[in-house]
Parts: sequence; C-alpha cells; structure tokens
Amino acid sequence: MLESKLFRKLISAMLVLAYKYPIATKLIAILFTTLFIISSVKFIESGFNSLMDGVLTILLAIAMIKSLLFALDKTTIANHHLTHYFIENQDAIASDEEIAFFLREAEAEGFKTELMDYINKLGRKPLIKECLSKCLDLKHDKNDGNIDA
Repeated sequence: MLESKLFRKLISAMLVLAYKYPIATKLIAILFTTLFIISSVKFIESGFNSLMDGVLTILLAIAMIKSLLFALDKTTIANHHLTHYFIENQDAIASDEEIAFFLREAEAEGFKTELMDYINKLGRKPLIKECLSKCLDLKHDKNDGNIDA
C-alpha cells in the first residue's frame, strides 16, 4: 500500500515537473531520439547480428516514442490534474474562478447561455459537482442533437 502511494506521488511529481518545465520534456525526447539513431546505426553496422544492439534499439524506440508523445500531449496532463482536482473537491462551493472556467469550457462547446441560465436559476453559488454534471449533461444533449441531425 505504501509503495503504491509512493509510486503514485512520484509519477505525479514527474508529470508536474514535465508540465511546468517543458524544456526538460523536450530535452528528454531529443536524448532518446539521438540514442535511438546511434543504436540503430550500430545495429545496422553489425549486420543485424548483435542481439544486444537489437534489443537496445527496440527499447530506445519505445522510450523515444513515449517521450515524444508525452512532449506533444501536455493537455492530457492538465486535464488529468483538473479532473483530479474537481473529483477531490466536488462537494465544495465553486469559486468565481472555477465558475469562470466552466463558463469558458461551455462557451467553447457552444452551451454557455444554458449553463449561465442554470447557475442563475439556482440563486446561489453552485457546487463543483453541480457545474460539472450540468456541463456533462449539456454536452451529452448537444452530441445527441448532432447525431440526430
């Protein structure tokens, strides 16, 4: 149990570090790409006979692809942290910044007016889970409308 929590915290710390310092992510991707190219050339020069060079090339190819995908897709990291935050704090009253965030997302999806009407009808500040569930409902309704059309 302790190892699992430690591992999760370590991974989260690495994700946050890579998200806050994008140059580190790019440097790691460049390093793995360079090592992959060098290893590939060595493997080709050996006439595809060296098992160790072949395995190393495959491992470096996997590491290179993972690091490139990670470097290119930082929005996934941000979405992961936002989702985690909203789940942890779902029973809290939404602050003005959080309401503004939901309104920006609703505007991007095309249902800002419906969300504003819902918030105004409540007559109070909504809970985070109320904003989140209403956004999901409106998005689902919008997607159903697009399928029917």
